[in-house]
Amino acid sequence: MHCKVKYEKGIFFISSDQEKQLLLAPGDLNIKPSSHHKVSIRKNQGFITKKTNKINYISTSTNQMISVGTALIPFLEHDDANRALMGSNMQRQAVPLIRKENAYVQTGLERKIARNSELTKITKTSGIIKYVSSKKIIIYEKLKNLRTRFTKTNKSKIKKLKKKLNKKFIKYKRKTYYLEKHEQSNQNTEILQKPSIIKKSWVKKGQVIADASGTNKGKLSIGKNLLIGYMTWEGYNFEDAVVISERLIKDEIFTSIHIKKYKTFLIDNETGEVRI
Repeated sequence: MHCKVKYEKGIFFISSDQEKQLLLAPGDLNIKPSSHHKVSIRKNQGFITKKTNKINYISTSTNQMISVGTALIPFLEHDDANRALMGSNMQRQAVPLIRKENAYVQTGLERKIARNSELTKITKTSGIIKYVSSKKIIIYEKLKNLRTRFTKTNKSKIKKLKKKLNKKFIKYKRKTYYLEKHEQSNQNTEILQKPSIIKKSWVKKGQVIADASGTNKGKLSIGKNLLIGYMTWEGYNFEDAVVISERLIKDEIFTSIHIKKYKTFLIDNETGEVRI
């Protein structure tokens, strides 16, 4: 996405063929487009120097040229290119853990990725949490929020809703969010949603109320924070080899659940024996 500066404001999607004929500025450019400062801009896969008033489009973000996995690497601009490539591949290969933690060092995209993954449950309107379990979450939404959904001519719909509700909760509408349990993903990992809120708490519109397998407290969480020792150990950690503690296995710190379906057949022989 790019935002046009010279002629009209807004967000535009530009194809690779259109980019060849345009002057594109980076997203961290902090100079007014009407000024005559010379800056380094991009044209036809190359970098040239032009005045800011000649710019056609400016990027909306500083990290839109890299992937989501690469954008999760802290201090990427100070990282070696080969190490950044290894890190982005490791992000892609990560599996959700049973006992996960939020990273101590984050890049700021963890919350956005968790929301846009569509695996977390997000409230559509504000309300009060009335019931929480491992299967569902019930929220009583205020009817004031419903008035924004209908036009002035549809006031009769709001009156009908008020009649259907109980007398105790006449100012609220009941909304139920069902949680997914032990579902299989395309990578054979477990999809499990857990509530991240408590009963009688107030939630706002767009708030995360249930975490998925790879999220924790509304943020992406695909690992653990471990205390490691960077040292030699009798040659067993030579080059790419790593020595780990036995506690990681006993305490199931890096344990993940995978779901896979297998088919088998029962065959009856002439003698009456059953063979699998």
